[in-house]
Amino acid sequence: MSWGRLPILIVLMLVVGVLPATAAAVDACPANLSSAIYVDLDGLSPAATDAIKCITHYEITSGTGFATYSPYDTVPRWQMAIFLARTARSLGIVPPSAVTQSFSDTGDLGGAAQLAINQIAELGIASGTGATTFSPNQQLPRWHMALFMVRLLEKAGVMLPPGSDHGFTDLAGLSPEAVKAINVIAQAGVATGTSKTTFSPYLSMPRWQMAIFLANALQVGGADPHGIKLALSGISSPANGLVIATATVTGADGDPLAGQLVDVFVATALNSDGTCLIDTDASIDGGDGGTSADCQIDWADPKTDSEGKVTVLLTHNSVGEIDTVYAWMGPTGSIFDVDTVADHAVVKITWSAVATAFQISSPQMLTFGGSADVAVQLLSGGSPVPGQWIRFAVERGGLAVVAHTALTGLDGNAVFTYTGPADPSGDDDLPVLDTIRAFWDRDGDGIDDGAAELDAVTAVTWDD
Repeated sequence: MSWGRLPILIVLMLVVGVLPATAAAVDACPANLSSAIYVDLDGLSPAATDAIKCITHYEITSGTGFATYSPYDTVPRWQMAIFLARTARSLGIVPPSAVTQSFSDTGDLGGAAQLAINQIAELGIASGTGATTFSPNQQLPRWHMALFMVRLLEKAGVMLPPGSDHGFTDLAGLSPEAVKAINVIAQAGVATGTSKTTFSPYLSMPRWQMAIFLANALQVGGADPHGIKLALSGISSPANGLVIATATVTGADGDPLAGQLVDVFVATALNSDGTCLIDTDASIDGGDGGTSADCQIDWADPKTDSEGKVTVLLTHNSVGEIDTVYAWMGPTGSIFDVDTVADHAVVKITWSAVATAFQISSPQMLTFGGSADVAVQLLSGGSPVPGQWIRFAVERGGLAVVAHTALTGLDGNAVFTYTGPADPSGDDDLPVLDTIRAFWDRDGDGIDDGAAELDAVTAVTWDD
């Protein structure tokens, strides 16, 4: 496919249109991939938005927040490590066990970032900035990205062009390896320069541009968009609740793939060798924690429908815990092994103990215009119940004046803060009474279903 050329968006934005020199057997980023829902892509070219959609499809990124991608943010080296590790998997590179690489400056990073840094270092895709440093918070310059792309594609077994001089005049001071890498990715079609004669090697990489580099690496590397995604109707549920799990399979053209066997299972953790370990507390469609023969592709597994979907119902006993739901595909008779199965998807779910008590803060007397904090706690036998929706409503004079929804935290608490009415006058005014009603929205429908969902009432009196 052709990404075309990006227009100049703002000063210092880079021209990174890509025209892959090697035609892959499969279009890695077909136009009919499901759209990524980001609300902050205005002003980007179709090439950039298509690239962002593509790397979202491959789960290389999921954005920076709810419905946001932050395309103009620059990419630090720790973040690029995560993107590279995920792109490597999409190109068929089996991730190593990632023995710690003795970097002394990565200890403050999250577990996913540390794992990715160790993996790409062990694969030889990215090295540190010193003998014991990775400089994870350093912004990623374009010449670093060129080196990473060449090493990544070589590791994936791609035959790259020799890297003939592409006419860039601003590469002075770079190592011979970096100069060659820049010419290789330009010749291969992973990225062009910022003009006909400049590459701007020292400019930092923005996220929209990173997406184009990676999408074209997927294309040049022959990545196959055929794959499986998994979604749950909720990421948390009371232990005796019901959760719908939907696996969606797409073909090499990005279209839904019907008639494919999909195995689904629930695990608290895998075996140390990466094989399946069924969670005996869970059940799928009324059976144990797996479909058909556990962790094996067989003819009794559910098949995808005309929309490429398989749907199963998850339940759990009264034990509260965090589980992982797996959906995967493979040849008939194959056994699940996370190290060798290419087409699999995972989603975590928190099963919370069934709530039996609902406590709300005591009535308060506050000054007009002040701030009221109303707290509730959801409990089960004295233990907190996290991850549950709590609905609040403030009634004043018989009318609902404020509504709010919040999730309980690890301590089972949800807090609602609101501002009271303004002081009616400078005189001694009559007090105003607010009645605050709260309930546990167990089924997430926004309606108080009575005793089954637990509720509580408190009050705030506003006065001079």
